[in-house]
Amino acid sequence: MLEEKIKHLRLDRFALPEKEIKTFTKDIKLFDYQIDAIINTLKFLEFAFKGDSFDKEAVFNEFYKDEDIKIEFEDEYIDEYENYAYLLLGEERKIEFKDLVNRCSYWMATGSGKTLVMIKLISILKKLMKKNLIPKKNILILAPTNKIIEQIISHINTFNSYNEEIRVKDLRDFEKDDSVYIYRADNIVTTQTKTEQLNFKDFWNDGNWYVILDEAHKGDSQDSIRKKIFNLIAKNGVLFNFSATFTDEIDKVTCIKDFKLDKFIQAGYGKKIMLLDKSVATKEENQKDNIAKSLILLGFLRKKYDELKAYSSPLMLTLANTINTNDADLKIFFKKLVEIAKGNFDFERNKKELEESINNTPYLFNLGELKIDIDLSIEAFYKYVFNSKMPSTIEVSKIEKNDKELVFKLKDGNDYFMVITADKIVKWSDDFLDGYNLIKSVAKSFFNEINELENISILMGSRIFIEGWDSNRPNIINFVNLGTKDAEKLVLQAIGRGVRIEPFKNFRKRVCESYQNLNIPKDFKCDKALETLFIFPSKVDYIKKITENLKKVSDEKECRKIKVEKNEINENLCIPKFEESDELNNKPFVIHKEDLEEFLEGFNKYEENLLVVKYGIRARTINFIKNNHFKNGRKRKEKSFETLIKTMDSFWNKKTKKFVGFEIIKDEIRHFNEICGFLDEKTIKEIQEDINKVISNKQCLQSKKSLKESLFKNLSNNLEEIVEIIQKGNFLSDTFSKFLECEVLLEHYYLPILYKEESKFFKHIIKIGSEIEFIKKLIEIKNLLDEKYEYWYFSKIDESVDLISIPYFDSSLGEFREFYPDFIFWLKKGNKRKIIFVDPKGINNLQNPLDKIDGFEEFKHSLKDDIEVELFFYNENPILEGLEERYKKYWKTNLEEIFQ
Repeated sequence: MLEEKIKHLRLDRFALPEKEIKTFTKDIKLFDYQIDAIINTLKFLEFAFKGDSFDKEAVFNEFYKDEDIKIEFEDEYIDEYENYAYLLLGEERKIEFKDLVNRCSYWMATGSGKTLVMIKLISILKKLMKKNLIPKKNILILAPTNKIIEQIISHINTFNSYNEEIRVKDLRDFEKDDSVYIYRADNIVTTQTKTEQLNFKDFWNDGNWYVILDEAHKGDSQDSIRKKIFNLIAKNGVLFNFSATFTDEIDKVTCIKDFKLDKFIQAGYGKKIMLLDKSVATKEENQKDNIAKSLILLGFLRKKYDELKAYSSPLMLTLANTINTNDADLKIFFKKLVEIAKGNFDFERNKKELEESINNTPYLFNLGELKIDIDLSIEAFYKYVFNSKMPSTIEVSKIEKNDKELVFKLKDGNDYFMVITADKIVKWSDDFLDGYNLIKSVAKSFFNEINELENISILMGSRIFIEGWDSNRPNIINFVNLGTKDAEKLVLQAIGRGVRIEPFKNFRKRVCESYQNLNIPKDFKCDKALETLFIFPSKVDYIKKITENLKKVSDEKECRKIKVEKNEINENLCIPKFEESDELNNKPFVIHKEDLEEFLEGFNKYEENLLVVKYGIRARTINFIKNNHFKNGRKRKEKSFETLIKTMDSFWNKKTKKFVGFEIIKDEIRHFNEICGFLDEKTIKEIQEDINKVISNKQCLQSKKSLKESLFKNLSNNLEEIVEIIQKGNFLSDTFSKFLECEVLLEHYYLPILYKEESKFFKHIIKIGSEIEFIKKLIEIKNLLDEKYEYWYFSKIDESVDLISIPYFDSSLGEFREFYPDFIFWLKKGNKRKIIFVDPKGINNLQNPLDKIDGFEEFKHSLKDDIEVELFFYNENPILEGLEERYKKYWKTNLEEIFQ
C-alpha cells in the first residue's frame, strides 16, 4: 500500500500547523487516524508536485518501480482505459500503470468519519493552490445518491461556520471559478446530456480536475465505464477515492490511509463483531428456533441497557434479499416471527443453546471472547422485544403518504415494536398482510426518527440500509438469505453501519478494555455485550461467504507477529543525530552544464519582476542564479524551465539539516518488534516455537564454527552432553525451513537474524539477496572482527520503520532526502570507537550512491567527537569504469577490507 511507502517522507513546503490540520470546527476535532490521513496526503502531494504538474514519473520510480505490481488490473484495467481514452477523447496512445499513479485512496470504515477527512482535504487543496504549491484546478465531488450529497453539503455548511468558506455548486452550472462542484456519480454518462444525466465532455476541461469520489461506485452495469471516466476527468489532476469497501486492486495499491473495518474495530472505535454459527434460516426445519435465539438475545441486551442507561438502545436489523415477491425471504421470516409473538416456541431451550453458542464463539479480528449469563425471563422477553406483558397477535399500521414503511405492534402491547421499510412495502398490506388487523394510519415516518424511538426494537428491510443512514443502535443483524455475491456490498455496508458505538455522549470508542485510562462519568458502567455486534447468518452455508466478505474489508491475510529477542548489549552504542538548521540552504545547485546553458538562456529573456510574479519565486533565488551559484552535475535531466526554476527556488529557500552530535541509541532501531507473517495461526505458532528454541540455545548456534568450538571444549565431558549439543543444532522444523532461514550472531542487535530471499510471507525480515549474502560473508570473517576489536556489534536498518539516517540532496529529484544505509556497525579498539555504515547493493545506477556519498562527506566534515565514522558500498563485482577518484574509496569488493 502507498501508506507504507510514504512513511520515510518528510513534510516541508506543505507543512501546516497542527491546529490547522486537526480542527474541523470550534467543537469538532479530527481523530488521530483522520489526522494521519491528512498528513499522509500532504506528504504524497509534496513529493508529487515539484513544479507545475503532477510528476508521475517520480511517483512511479519512488513508490512502484521496484514493487511487484503485476496485479489483476494491470492488463485488463489498462486495456479498458486505453479503449475509453480513444473512444471518448479521440486519443490513441499507450497507457501504462505509471499513468494511473496520480491518485490516492482512503480505505476507511463506515462510521470512521470519511466525510470530515474529505472536507478537510478540500480546504487544504484550496490553501495549497492559493500558495501556488500545487496547480490551480477545479475540485469535483462525486457521490452515489442525492441523500449523501445533501449530507456532504450539510457537513460543508458546518465547516464553513468556523473556517474560510467552501462554496459548492451543482456541476451542471460549471464554469472555471474556485467553487467546489458536486454531482451524483451515476449521472455522469458518455451519452447525450439530458435532465439529470450529464455527459462528462460538458465539463471535461482537458482532465484538469481534483476529483473526490465518495463511495462513488454503484456496482451496476455502467460501473466499469464510470471508473475509466473518473480517471480521465482527473488525468491532469489527482483522483482521491474514499470508500469503506474497496474491491479493485488499484485502489488497494494506491491506498494512502488504511483504516478499514478491522483496523477501525481493533483501534476501539467500533463494536466488536461476533459471527454466530447458528443460522436464522427461512427454509430449514429449525428456522423458528434460530429466529427465536436472535430475539432472545435482543431482549437480553435491551434489558441490560434499561438497567445501565448507557450506550444506545439496542436494535435488531433484519435484512432480506427479497421483499415483495410471493415467496419473499422477509415474508417467510415474518411468518415465524408471528408464531414467536404468539408464544409458540421453546423459550428456555433456545435461551440455553444461545448462551452456549455465544460463550463458545470468538470475536472476529482476534479480539478475544465473550462470556455471558443470559438472565432473562419470558415476561422480560415480551416486555423488551414486543413492548408487551404477554404473547399476542401482530397488528399493522400504514404511514400517511408513505408507501415505504409499515409499523407493527402486538394487539395487547403498549407501543409499536417493529418497522419494515422498503420500496412499495405497502403491497404487503394488500396481499401478504391481508387478514392482519390494520389498526390505523400514522402521520409520521418511524424510520427517520429511529434513533430517538427507543421503543422500536426491530428494523426490517433491504437495501435501504446501504447508504445515507447513521445509527449507534444496532447490536444484532440478521441476514436473511444474504451472503451470496449479488448481495456482497449490502452485507459489508450493513455491518459497517452496525459497528458504530457511543457509550456516552460524544465519546465514540469502546471503554471496557481501557476503562481505567479514560475520562468517563463516575457512575458509568461498561458492558461488553452492549459493545458487541452479533451477526446471525441466514444459512450455515453463508457463514463462510460472510467471513470472506469481511476479509475484503480487513487485511485479506492477517500479519501475525513473530517475537525475537533484543540482544543484551552492555556498551553505550551511539548514533548520529541531525536537526533542522535555522539557516537557509546556501549550497550550489547541482545541474549538468548543458542543462544550465539552456536554463540561463531562458532566464536572461525575463525581467526579474516578471519571474517573481509568473513563477512565485523569491529574490534570493534570482540572486543565486545571477551569481552562478551552481555545481556541475553528472547527468542531463532536460527538465522544463519552469520546473527547474521552481526546483531551484525550493532548494535555496529550504532549511537544511545539520549534525548536532552523537546520542546513545534508545528505540531508533525498532523493526524487529514489527516482524510478522502472512500465515495461518498454527504455522506461525510452530515457527515461533522454533525461534524460541534458537534463542534459548543461542550460545552454541551462532555459527558452524562456534558449534565446533563448543564441541571441542566439551570433549572432556561425557558423550551425552556432546550429543545434546549436536541435537540442539538440528531442531528446526520443516515448517520453519519452508518459510524462513536464520543465523545467530551474538553481536547482532537482536536474535536471531531472520531472512528469506524475496519472501512474500514475512514483513521486516531480510529479503534482498545481496544483504543475505553479506550476512553469510560476515560470518566467515567473524574471527577477524573478534581478534581485531574489543567489541563489535551491528544491526540491519529498515528504512520503513527505523530512525537512523543521513541527510543528502538527491540530484535526480532535486530535493533533500534521507539515506538509510542497510547496516550499521559499532566497533571499539582501545580508546577509539568507530561507526561503519555498509550498503551491500548493486552499482548499476551510480547517480544516487554518489549523491549519498556527497551527503555523507558533508556530515563527516562536521565531526568533532572522538567517534570515527565510515561509509562503504559493498559489492564483489568490479568497480564501474569512469568513477571519479574521490569516490572509489567508498567501494569495497572484499569484505575484510572494510574492517582492516
